[in-house]
Amino acid sequence: MAIYPIGVVVLFWWSVASLSMLCVVFPITLLLPHLGQLVGIILALLAIPALAVPLQLAAPWFFGWYGIAVGLMFGRFTAASAKEKALAESIRAYRTRAI
Repeated sequence: MAIYPIGVVVLFWWSVASLSMLCVVFPITLLLPHLGQLVGIILALLAIPALAVPLQLAAPWFFGWYGIAVGLMFGRFTAASAKEKALAESIRAYRTRAI
């Protein structure tokens, strides 16, 4: 059952990443008819790192949580227990600093 809430959160963050990519691609597509072909190619090449950054940031997080969910489905609780302990410790540390 853990895979469903994790999947919803992952889909949310992938949609946020795709919207940030859209903010890069959409202006380029609007400018292409008014610019020369060389300038369009240069803009497209400069946009590749801007498109890759959200994927590079989201992929380790996605695969980490997805791996934990798959492990839970197959009865492996070690990674989930370790993540739970780490999250509980970070929440405890946050509460200590907040007070």
